[in-house]
Amino acid sequence: PEIVVASTDASEGFQSILSNMLMLVLADAGYQPVMRTDLGGNLAVRTAMLNGEVDLYIETVTTALAEYHALPVAALPTTSERAYALAQNLDRENDIVWLDLLPYAETTALVEGEELTTLGIASLDDLALYMIANDSPLAICMDNEFFGSELNGIEALQQLYGFAFEPDKILLMAEDELLAGLESGECDVAATNRLDAAARGYSILEDPLGFFLTSGSAPVMRKTILDQNPELGTVINGLVALLDAETISDLDRQVELGEDGEEESGDEHDAYMVARDFLVENELIEPPVEEPAVDEAAEEGAGSQSTERENPAVEETGTEAPPADATPTEGEGGGETGQTPSPPDSPALTQTSPSAEMLASASAGGGEGDAATASASSPGIAREPGIIIASMTDTEQQLMGTMMVTLLRSAGYPVVDRTASGTSPDLRAMLESGEIDLYPEFTGVALSLYHNIPPSALPTTADGAFSLVKDLDAALNIAWIRKASFDSTYGLAVSPAVAARGLRTLLDLTAAVQADPTALTICVDDDFFNDAELGLASLAELYEMKPSPESIVLLADDEIYRSLRDGTCDVGKISRTDARVGAWQLTVLDDPLGAFPNYSPAPVTRNEVLARYPEMEQRLAVLGPLLTPEVITDLNAQIELGQDGEPATGDEASIAQVATTFLCENQLMGDCTVIDNVATTATVMPDGTAAPDVTTEITPVLAMIPITNVTPGEASTLDLLVNEAIAAEEAVAPTAEPVVVSPTEENDESRPADADITISTPATFGVNAREAANATATVVAILPRATTVQAIGRTVDSSWLQILTADGEVAWVFTAAVISNPDRIAQLPVVEPAE
Repeated sequence: PEIVVASTDASEGFQSILSNMLMLVLADAGYQPVMRTDLGGNLAVRTAMLNGEVDLYIETVTTALAEYHALPVAALPTTSERAYALAQNLDRENDIVWLDLLPYAETTALVEGEELTTLGIASLDDLALYMIANDSPLAICMDNEFFGSELNGIEALQQLYGFAFEPDKILLMAEDELLAGLESGECDVAATNRLDAAARGYSILEDPLGFFLTSGSAPVMRKTILDQNPELGTVINGLVALLDAETISDLDRQVELGEDGEEESGDEHDAYMVARDFLVENELIEPPVEEPAVDEAAEEGAGSQSTERENPAVEETGTEAPPADATPTEGEGGGETGQTPSPPDSPALTQTSPSAEMLASASAGGGEGDAATASASSPGIAREPGIIIASMTDTEQQLMGTMMVTLLRSAGYPVVDRTASGTSPDLRAMLESGEIDLYPEFTGVALSLYHNIPPSALPTTADGAFSLVKDLDAALNIAWIRKASFDSTYGLAVSPAVAARGLRTLLDLTAAVQADPTALTICVDDDFFNDAELGLASLAELYEMKPSPESIVLLADDEIYRSLRDGTCDVGKISRTDARVGAWQLTVLDDPLGAFPNYSPAPVTRNEVLARYPEMEQRLAVLGPLLTPEVITDLNAQIELGQDGEPATGDEASIAQVATTFLCENQLMGDCTVIDNVATTATVMPDGTAAPDVTTEITPVLAMIPITNVTPGEASTLDLLVNEAIAAEEAVAPTAEPVVVSPTEENDESRPADADITISTPATFGVNAREAANATATVVAILPRATTVQAIGRTVDSSWLQILTADGEVAWVFTAAVISNPDRIAQLPVVEPAE
């Protein structure tokens, strides 16, 4: 069968060698390869493949991501493996298959002269130390592109590595003059093409922090052709496996420089011949058949035609039109020219916060997600008027959701609070269907679950992940508003004693482990230990860390934090923004190589919501810069630990109080009210932990209602708050008057069936259920951690909720001690407490 191979009009050097190799191995395998060199540049060749006119060519990964998929540079992965995996995923919908990645990544690099090599400078870290110690004496050659690039240019490089060249030591010149400037001694280092430098024998500085974007290459093929000829993958991948960095540099040197190492001196080799000799030497093709001798007359009759490159199985076309049978039939890719794929089905997950298990489930696919593809105008969706704001159920998500509710409500927006509504897949489906309008989402979760990007392809920076998901979701009518400045991913932290020894990064940890594999006790949970893609094994491989098996201890999450605190564990797997990190003085190790995926949260909405409320984006965007890692950890600690830094001791603040205080302190609310504190009591549970039933705030509902038009001295603060709460409840209740139920009518069938709501206890402590709505009443039950119960009523000020226990008994819990939705609480019937 005929296989059309393309090469761009700019192909030279090793790209030209590779194209010739492909032609030769295909011919040797019995195919009829046709070379197309008339198409033009990269985009023209790509378009020809999408139209079915080209079957195979060599593509650069970052070119595909940046040009064909229009990803912003900030979103491009910083390793060739991650970029390759992302390109594979995005091109799957275009009937394009990426074969094996070449073992060599073409990229820009910093190249040094012989003098620096003699001094032992082998990496950019070494260069930075030398520059700092010697008052920046070195000169650098670069082209205008590297000088002017904000993201991948000289300024960004200097900032990352912490040194700077003197302005008069930065020399600008044409790209083809850079190595000559290095050779002449005009500059000490040069920013130039890695392959060109390697071919000419220059020393390339290692880049331990991964600054330079990789540009790995791979053969790409139309899926239809590969399905019809599955053996092609084996043939081509067998070739790719042999092309390591040293081999490609040597082949490129033969074509570009020849034997004398000089350009354009006449001894350079033909790219076809270099390719053929390499394939023969490695037994990938049969040696060429010797031509029989011919007499002079026959040779003269044949003209000057050369037989050196004659190969009857290889046809090269220039300006001729492609063969008629190269036109794709229906379904072979003619209609798939880069359209954005439809959103995938949402996996049936129950996790409410980012985790390795969630990513594993996302990679495996599965689950039904019909609701996720419904439009906002789908019939049968009953929704409340206003901006419906939701969140997941964990503390941090509820806090962000409550901030959004409070901020917009205080600015006069019509807001409906539906925080603590479900999991990420639940909320995504509700957003797409129009059931909700706004919720905080994690970048890494959205990329994995809703765009099927595998963990290995996720961007390694927070900005990269945000840029990528924002770009991918834009075509799905989903808008991302400015992200928070913290990352909720997991990581490794060290105890205060270990931090005092100077460990600040995972590279520091690697050095410590290499010095003594048994010196540090590393505590992780079962999931992290067993996760092949994002667990301990992959982390150790990336950082070349080899801890002794005896030094690894498996513990539950809570035990890891306690063991780090008391020094039993030296290193432990934690969540970066967990309340205990800051309160217990744990140090999270920086991750310069991007082993852990990014989970930065950001408000997510639909484009039509922003069109309806054009100033909403600007109001919500102010939260992003304020929510730093230190701030969010402190806010989480106020909710989960309180002032004493201990869980479940009764001094914990409610989510609403913390959100409102934060907004007021940052002057984001026009009218702030100070809530009077209420005494706290707690009962000791059988396991020794406290089960508080009150916190320092009257009720979440009251904290979010600014008091207006009040004359000082008319009433007490508490009276005013209650009056405002009642007014708000009447405004949002489904009936004009609140339903008042007497204690004897609590279980009467006349109570509205939809009046019940679901509440839950926090994941960190239990809650006392009392006989009456006061802190001194008898405890009739202790609700364990993370328990769900039905609330059937409330007190008039909503400070207490009436519930049904698992045994069917009626009891009361303090509102601020449980996880609940203030707007739904306001719709519960008011119950008159028993005398």
